[in-house]
Amino acid sequence: QDQWGEPWKIAVVYALGVNISPPQLGEILSQQKLPADWVSSISDSTGTIAARSNSADRFIGKKVNPEILHRLPTTLESAFESVTKEGVPALLVFSRSPTTHWTVAIAIPLDALQAALRRNLVLLGLGGALLFASGGWCAWRMGGQIARSVQALTDSAVAMQSGEATQMPSVGFREADEAGTAMVRTSQLLKERSQALAASHATLQEREVVLADAQRIAHLGSWYWDANTGASSASDEIGRAHV
Repeated sequence: QDQWGEPWKIAVVYALGVNISPPQLGEILSQQKLPADWVSSISDSTGTIAARSNSADRFIGKKVNPEILHRLPTTLESAFESVTKEGVPALLVFSRSPTTHWTVAIAIPLDALQAALRRNLVLLGLGGALLFASGGWCAWRMGGQIARSVQALTDSAVAMQSGEATQMPSVGFREADEAGTAMVRTSQLLKERSQALAASHATLQEREVVLADAQRIAHLGSWYWDANTGASSASDEIGRAHV
């Protein structure tokens, strides 16, 4: 109201309008560079098609897919399987503006989706087969290395038992190589101690011969008594001296 209590009178002085033609809207759709078999469309608030990527001359001015038209009043976005206006089974996806109530819809042929799914399944199967083959090859190779390692260790153990020199070949398996190295070292130590024992035994035999000669010349004898077992033994010279 003005200062005298009279209501304000509002009059429209100017009106601003923007005109966008269907070809211009179609250009917006083409700029999205969707696959050629996909169908995209733009419809107004009443569900009337204003632009379409395929067969625009046939369907501009007509209503959108009936199932989309049925869902527009209750939801702003949805995705479902249906049939395009060309009769192609497809996955329909749409999004509606909450301000202008205009809608953008895209139809993706089910054959294209299933083909991509089948391609992914084939690739997954090939990948699984390749992975299985690689795992089998690795297991076979590792099993061969383990078998060679065990055989080499067995041969080394048999050689050690018979007193032969042990040579452990490298098998490319760290634990087996370490065990083989330890066995070779043990074999060398056993051989050295066996040789030392044999030398000591030979020396002892020589000393026994010298002692026996000395006792024979001196007419002396010796005897030995084991306190633990009670066994006793005497040299040959004691027997001759007794006679």
